[in-house]
Amino acid sequence: MQLSVVTTLYQSATYVDEFYRRLRTEVEKITSDFEIVFGNDGSTDQSLDVALDFQKEDVRIRVSPYFRPPSFHRQYQLLRRD
Repeated sequence: MQLSVVTTLYQSATYVDEFYRRLRTEVEKITSDFEIVFGNDGSTDQSLDVALDFQKEDVRIRVSPYFRPPSFHRQYQLLRRD
């Protein structure tokens, strides 16, 4: 993996789709060997569901349903084993 981008999902359902599309477009200009990790940090909206849909569409997308630093580092390691 050449590049990993990690971001949170807190209450972002209304704009996460556009954010993801723009981010993916820009990252693809740099490399095709990347991953984008979305960490859900307590959202009560549909942010997690939207990110899980991205993950179904693209194997380079990872979703951590429980983003709680400092444990996120461990969660990220577990995601990388998939």
